[in-house]
Amino acid sequence: MLAYRTTTTISEVGVLQLEKLPFPVGSIVEIIVLANEATDSSQEHRLLRDSIVKYESPTEPVDQDDWTVMTVQESHSKSNRS
Repeated sequence: MLAYRTTTTISEVGVLQLEKLPFPVGSIVEIIVLANEATDSSQEHRLLRDSIVKYESPTEPVDQDDWTVMTVQESHSKSNRS
């Protein structure tokens, strides 16, 4: 199977146009559309990827005082987004 890769931008009305493809006119082709990671907003959760330098006791339970601090910070972050 011959593969061809290109990038393009979807128009404001949601149309994707491909030009000058290296296939004969009338060829049946399979189209797979993948979002570019650089522009995919669902990639926000990857901001911290590879940012952990070292785990300290990753399997140990979290101290109650530390847990309280974490949940208060999370609640504060969520209320600021509203």
